[in-house]
Amino acid sequence: MSRNKPTKKKNLFNKKYSPDKLILYFTIFMAIFGAIMIFDASVYKANEEFGDPFHFLKLQIVWILAGALIATIIYFWDYRKLLKASVPILVIIIILLILVLILGEDINGAKRWFAIGHFHQSNQQNLLRLASYSISLAG
Repeated sequence: MSRNKPTKKKNLFNKKYSPDKLILYFTIFMAIFGAIMIFDASVYKANEEFGDPFHFLKLQIVWILAGALIATIIYFWDYRKLLKASVPILVIIIILLILVLILGEDINGAKRWFAIGHFHQSNQQNLLRLASYSISLAG
């Protein structure tokens, strides 16, 4: 009589560790503090332009919630599954960097952005992604 050990299912959202509570609390504090500062700085302009003094605060809360949702998904996501996609992502980044040189708007002698419809691509964002990819190769 042999017993079959139950196999541990590996799923996409497999986490053993708890989040760093100090960073989590600080992030929540900064989000709340930022929303208060945005409300304080924009209450007059929001009331003048939109007739709603809470207009910009509501937008900020939507973005805070969207960011919290994305952060939660990323926290539970096993980032090692992205290693297979790292080379295609690198190729896309290099293509976007080249496109900025070709299609970019010349502002004060520098080409840093290009716009396709409502999509604006920044050269600096891709340079940061390229640097982080290079660092991941080293370590």
